[in-house]
Amino acid sequence: MIDGKSVISEHADVFINPYLVGGDSNLTAGMLGVEISRLIKKNPISHLAAISGIGDRAEGKEFDQYLRIAKEKGYTKEFARSLARCVDFEAYYLSGDSKLIHDLLLSDLKEQKIKSFLIENEVKKLEDEAKESLLGLTNISGQGFKIIEINVESLQWGYPSQGKATGLMFRHFENEYNEKILVLGIGESAITIRTNLNNFDVNEIIAQLKEKCKHAAAGGGGHEVAGTIHFVAAAKQDVLNAIKDHAK
Repeated sequence: MIDGKSVISEHADVFINPYLVGGDSNLTAGMLGVEISRLIKKNPISHLAAISGIGDRAEGKEFDQYLRIAKEKGYTKEFARSLARCVDFEAYYLSGDSKLIHDLLLSDLKEQKIKSFLIENEVKKLEDEAKESLLGLTNISGQGFKIIEINVESLQWGYPSQGKATGLMFRHFENEYNEKILVLGIGESAITIRTNLNNFDVNEIIAQLKEKCKHAAAGGGGHEVAGTIHFVAAAKQDVLNAIKDHAK
């Protein structure tokens, strides 16, 4: 933001950003897409909003409303979660206009359930294997809250990605520890962050690095508590220190 305006205002006549009107990351791109389609076409594919919300772990009254709409069309929360998981997996390997992704989202319920059942079994297997491997590559420290550093370099190829795996590990440790945690998925030239700390902002860290640690060539972004910082590999320790200092 500059002078109360988004920096993209200089480059686009029309854009959508929930943050500019008091919203946050709980208003997902999929939800916004459904609302735009509703303005264009009176009968939008409304169940997609709930699938998007579950995929992005949205919460709040808007998500609850979309979930009710989806349930009316036969999509339980568990089934919508399964579809979101399968689409994420297929999108990792296939292009966005893949027929399989189209079928998972838009075919009749019976076909959706058959295909998602088959795909989700494979997804769960790969996620369990990644989690078991990463537990042996994890260092836990910290006072007042736990800092969990995970070496995710072994996940350079294949599913789950480094970012997805960091999210899996965050949920694992969030369930294990009843306290605040900071999970860092550390790669060669990127660190993916997931945390439930208050007053934490990934984008603020990136801005500080650009100002005070120019040799890191930091970039990236995300939401306040979930994002990725890219940097020159030689500056990894400087970036790691900056993240930990910000969390104090």
